[in-house]
Amino acid sequence: MQGTCKLCGQLSELEMSHFIPKFVGKWIKRTSITSYLRESDKVHKRVQDIAKEYWLCRECENLFSAWETKFANKIFYPFLDESEPVLKYGDWMSKFCASLSWRTLTYIRSKNNHEKEPLEYLEALDDAEIHLSSFLLGKKNNLSQYEQHLFPLERISSTTLRNMPSNINRYFLRTTAMDIIVGSPEKATSSKK
Repeated sequence: MQGTCKLCGQLSELEMSHFIPKFVGKWIKRTSITSYLRESDKVHKRVQDIAKEYWLCRECENLFSAWETKFANKIFYPFLDESEPVLKYGDWMSKFCASLSWRTLTYIRSKNNHEKEPLEYLEALDDAEIHLSSFLLGKKNNLSQYEQHLFPLERISSTTLRNMPSNINRYFLRTTAMDIIVGSPEKATSSKK
């Protein structure tokens, strides 16, 4: 499909791009009881694949693919399939994480109407999208305020928290989700007092 690449802005033949990397969906299917996926808004309908659209040109898709392959082989599979406690990563890790943040941001913005959002919120989304895309394309060498963090989760076997949902492990360990989380600098500052 001919169109404008969402990352580099070039008019090109667009590739079908996964918003959550394809290897994640394949792993969930491979390790599930049913070998199918379900979407949260249509839980009774099975799907074959995770969300994807014509989004990136081949060159940008290949950038993402290289980082995904390293993450899958050096972090994802060793942690989940082999229970490796110590994992090694390089500079590619920040690119992989930033690519997830950029995909989430651009995908959610494309699906939601933000007309009622405050102007400062929309400007913050624009700034984040521009900075992340510049970092991914090698035009910026750091993430600045858009630093990335990865929190590997393991099964919760017991807790002292009351009212913990009974399916919390299924949610944390077998669910994919995308969202934009917004914090207020004023609240962060005032909460530290």
